[in-house]
Amino acid sequence: MATYITEFGKQWDERVPRSAISWLINRIHVGTSDEKIIANLKERIANSPQASEYTQELIDQSVAYAIECHRQNQATYRAVQSGFLGELMKSAPNGLK
Repeated sequence: MATYITEFGKQWDERVPRSAISWLINRIHVGTSDEKIIANLKERIANSPQASEYTQELIDQSVAYAIECHRQNQATYRAVQSGFLGELMKSAPNGLK
């Protein structure tokens, strides 16, 4: 029986390597296509020492998590470019002004 973790408002199998995926996605340009991200991640999984441990369900969840991380990065980029993030920082009560 799998254990699940909630992140981004969704349930993820605890075996999804969230830290590694997040690290990878944070180093990919926000304009990179979903298809390239999916192909890159699937290739990394297939060539990893843990490849035999990945079920199709775990691969699917890992890909979905990667795309969710990518969407979060795209949203941050849009907020920065629009000036919205700067406005939030100016009004932050914790000294981020």
